[in-house]
Amino acid sequence: MIESMTGYGKGERICDGTLFKFEIRAVNSKSLDLAIKGQLLPREKEAKVREVVAAKLKRGSVDLYLSAERSEVESGYRINREVVGGYLKELREIAEEEGIEQSNSTLLELTVRLPKSVESDCEGETLQELALRHWHSLEEALNEALEMVLQFRVAEGEMLNRELSKRVETILQLSNRVEQFEKERELSLRNRLLERSKEFKESLDPGRFEQELLYYTERVDITEERVRLKQHCNYFIKTKEESAPGKKLGFITQEMGREINTLGSKANHFEIQKIVVEMKEELEKIKEQLLNVL
Repeated sequence: MIESMTGYGKGERICDGTLFKFEIRAVNSKSLDLAIKGQLLPREKEAKVREVVAAKLKRGSVDLYLSAERSEVESGYRINREVVGGYLKELREIAEEEGIEQSNSTLLELTVRLPKSVESDCEGETLQELALRHWHSLEEALNEALEMVLQFRVAEGEMLNRELSKRVETILQLSNRVEQFEKERELSLRNRLLERSKEFKESLDPGRFEQELLYYTERVDITEERVRLKQHCNYFIKTKEESAPGKKLGFITQEMGREINTLGSKANHFEIQKIVVEMKEELEKIKEQLLNVL
């Protein structure tokens, strides 16, 4: 089954008031090229993360981001009541001594901005340490992001599959169109040889001439190329149903290209040459699409 190498996924978890988010972006590549962005991923877990990503994504240029931000739902901070109470008492005394009128709300707003009024629930713990402590939850977020990438790849793979099937079918139809020009082409070649033979002054042996004509006709016959091209196209369609067929399909298109090129070099017929050009155009579009097939 065809899957795309392009994909995007994300997974989130809130741990002690901190929102951790895994984001994965994947594009096409000949092999797996994983880049881990940022400094939040615990070093102890990097090897495991690479192993999990490689097992699921297999190929592609993959960027993995781990970010963290304070959640609005759970701030992860608490008010130090003792410190705030002391600040408020002193500020009221100063205001009274100086004759400054201040509302309680204004004083409170000023107080919470002063040092040690607000404390972290995990004071002294770095985000990387927090991530390590809650790694089980973050691992779930990572797997969630990977599953989203896989779903994205399958959905885009279905579109690629339809596009490739259409292109291959067009090549088969074009190959069938060649047949209608075969007799005309053969007659044209024969007449051309007869005309050239008249240029020779000495007489030709009719028997020997027929033998040479037959030999030449066999050499420029394109039936074998058309048969092999049809076989390659059918093999391409069959291979599309295999798991991760991208590289194999690439090899098949190379063989299709050889048969089309040979057919073009042997054609010696304007209409067939036009058909060959159309085949090459369809094959190039197939190759472009295959760059993104897993």
